[in-house]
Amino acid sequence: MLQLLAGKTVLISSFSNDMSAGWHLAHQFRQHGATVLLGHRSTRTKTRMLTRATELGIRLFEVDLAVPGSVIRMAEELDRRGVRLDAVFHTAAGAPKESFAAKGLADVAPEDLVAAMLNSAVSLPVLVKACKPFLLPKATITTITYNAGGRVYVKDYKAMAPAKAALEACMVSLAGDLGPEGFNVYAISPGPLYTMPAMGVAGGRDQLKELLERNPARTMLGRNATMEEVTKVGVCLASGYFSGVTAQIIYVDAGQHALGAYGMESMSDAG
Repeated sequence: MLQLLAGKTVLISSFSNDMSAGWHLAHQFRQHGATVLLGHRSTRTKTRMLTRATELGIRLFEVDLAVPGSVIRMAEELDRRGVRLDAVFHTAAGAPKESFAAKGLADVAPEDLVAAMLNSAVSLPVLVKACKPFLLPKATITTITYNAGGRVYVKDYKAMAPAKAALEACMVSLAGDLGPEGFNVYAISPGPLYTMPAMGVAGGRDQLKELLERNPARTMLGRNATMEEVTKVGVCLASGYFSGVTAQIIYVDAGQHALGAYGMESMSDAG
């Protein structure tokens, strides 16, 4: 297997379990020879996943991008260990579960909308600021978004829709800010994926399975894009092979985003 990331160090901001995009990205990056630093927010996650992470050579660290002190401690630890980064992946996202029970966006509690913005969008520039002193020349920064962020209406996404729209705006602004310094900034926009946050948005495990069964009819390829396909795009972006591209959203959704009648029930989340 050609190792596109041999000798590179990649930091992934967060994951919660082995269904998370962050975990799958870490696994794929290790297969391509990268040193991987994978963040988590809770001791419970570390306890549950430490053995598997160690077996795969994935280094776990604790950080909550919504807590300034936690971000400072992460930066101090990177500095203490002399870490230098070739790529940074922002996989943080989330909104209070109460926000998904609201009838519509106007019914979401203001504090829940603020929390969604903080966790899903503001966390990107926070992560970039903390990691910037450790970025190597031509380093790349990638976040995970969803098409509901700005192009289409997805009924069940509630507070996460404006949060993802804000995330995409942050991505473009950072690309403009960091471009003169030689850094590229991207976003990956997957189609519906089988993750725990996606279950929460869909209303449960059975509802998500039903959605994924119906979704291929709403795609150009006639099937759902897979998590493996999403992570392979991540490898390409981290490799530096896309050096002439920045401020771009790469859709990994089997062409669903380009259809005129986008499935209003479709949703996804990377957390």
